[in-house]
Amino acid sequence: MINIIVTLVAMIFIITKKISKKEKIIENKLDICVLVLCLSSCIPLIFNTYTTLTECINYILKYISAFLIYMIVKNLTKENPRLKTYITNIVIISAVLLVIFGIDKMSTNIFLPLAKAINVPEITYEETRMDSFFSYANTFAAFCSMALFLAIGGYIKAQKGIKKCIYGIAIFLLETGIILSYSRIIFIFLAIVFLIYLILLKNKEHRIKALECTIITGIFADIFKITILEKNKYFDDIKKTEIEFGTYSGEKEISITTTENTTEIFIVFSSLIAKDEMYLKVNKLLINNHEEVLNYKYLSTSLVNKIKNINFNTKSAWERGVFITDALKLVKTNFLFGIGGDGWQYREGEVQSYYYWAR
Repeated sequence: MINIIVTLVAMIFIITKKISKKEKIIENKLDICVLVLCLSSCIPLIFNTYTTLTECINYILKYISAFLIYMIVKNLTKENPRLKTYITNIVIISAVLLVIFGIDKMSTNIFLPLAKAINVPEITYEETRMDSFFSYANTFAAFCSMALFLAIGGYIKAQKGIKKCIYGIAIFLLETGIILSYSRIIFIFLAIVFLIYLILLKNKEHRIKALECTIITGIFADIFKITILEKNKYFDDIKKTEIEFGTYSGEKEISITTTENTTEIFIVFSSLIAKDEMYLKVNKLLINNHEEVLNYKYLSTSLVNKIKNINFNTKSAWERGVFITDALKLVKTNFLFGIGGDGWQYREGEVQSYYYWAR
């Protein structure tokens, strides 16, 4: 119902504006690309290849709404250039607020009563990957990344010190959110896109400013994570095994047997008596005669470990490869006309290599 209302209101607005000013609705190549993308959602309905009629129509309305909102924003910013800055700042502020809420979810829980009061769905407070109001950390990281580039652009253009400081704080918080999402795929894409962004910046001074604000705020974000939130760690899968050492001092050797699929080992040393924790210190840890780094002095240990594990041998990367391969099987058999909105949800069982659930 909301999609229908938004679509009708936006359509009336655009048609009225264009007719009154005798302007073309489609003006450039970007307009054509966005329109074609939106209309592509109608193909499964036209050729009767959709999986579910309700979801197919629902997604068509979503795409049309997105196109119309794009046209409204384009026309409004064309008439009032300053509005573009306001919209950009609204996106940055919304992302920053999401990061602040995400930090709260991982630490103090101050906003828990507020979240319950406004009936925010699916709020959990034991997260070890930041996802804020999103239920998926990668989506949250992608949104923060988009806002990050907008904030960097604002920092570069800002002339006054106060504006630079505000944008700098926004960049710091957004980088913190991206780091705490532990999204390896976003780390890779962000590095690539940022490199392209620097190349496309023609002004040398702007490149220096972009690097300056990103590196400095990134260092502060890492320090903040180490000092405040380092206790929150993420692991793909943990199988608990308890080994009692008893009373001892000096060196101790233990044997841990892992399976072929084990990619990470999470070892915790603790005392049964909480107050004795201050006397428990592990100076060195060797696994298979290889000394493991217990803590980095200036870097987040959990973040470094995450980055070191960016390879195709991890369980997470391997599973995503399977998801893509299975999805391509559906693409191969429905290449021209598609299967409509939410088709994967209903037809993933036809192509799964093994049973799994993927968004």
